Amino acid sequence: MKRLPSQKILAIFLLALLITPAEAKDQTYETTNKKVHLLELFTSEGCSFCPAGEERFSSFLTPQRLWKEIVPVSYHVDYWDHLGWLDALSQQKFTTRQRNYARGSKTGNVYTPSFFLNGAEWTTWHLKPVPSNPLFYGTLKAVFHSSSGVLDLKFWPSTGTKAQNWKFVASLTSLSGSVAIQAGENKGKRLRHRFSALNLLETPGIAQKDGSYLGSLNLFQDAKKGSAESGLGFSAWVLPEGSHIPVQALGGELP
Repeated sequence: MKRLPSQKILAIFLLALLITPAEAKDQTYETTNKKVHLLELFTSEGCSFCPAGEERFSSFLTPQRLWKEIVPVSYHVDYWDHLGWLDALSQQKFTTRQRNYARGSKTGNVYTPSFFLNGAEWTTWHLKPVPSNPLFYGTLKAVFHSSSGVLDLKFWPSTGTKAQNWKFVASLTSLSGSVAIQAGENKGKRLRHRFSALNLLETPGIAQKDGSYLGSLNLFQDAKKGSAESGLGFSAWVLPEGSHIPVQALGGELP
């Protein structure tokens, strides 16, 4: 068998290094001139009422509305993990987020399934569809860099939007998956999940001369690998510092 000269092997190796970054294409996402809803669900595999909540959550996300009008994210809380089944998707930071929401919510309680629409507790989710939203506060754009996992975010506040400091929040999500539950309140069931959060990240928006705000996050930072993970996406939103009300949201499937 004829061996390649060492110089040729080195040349091939260097060529591969040059080609690889070009193959890792960047993906751009951008909102239109209307506000996109942020729909958040707090759920758990250890809660017997949650499968119905997740089914309703999924029903809102039609092809006509997903990403265009509604950006979804589902958080698995950890306060039911003691009931005999450890939810592999649960994280304490998701429970903390729900508790922070509860302090200013209508009921003041944490429970599952629990829906929040644009940062406000939504108790009529089982009766009403997600409404249309005529308000518009600005345009949100994201660029995902496949080679590094970095998500660059840029927000242009609309004319008339109050000048203030802005913050970006993002979550890497598992687009879909199913889990066979072996114990606890849902024992014997196969539960299907959509848009399950694997982490929760935030960064301040840096003001630019053109009036926009920039921020960057590594989408895979602190990401928890969920069971039955099938495809990845992201959900991101922008809100004023010190507020829990998002003014614009955006998301999509990752390449």
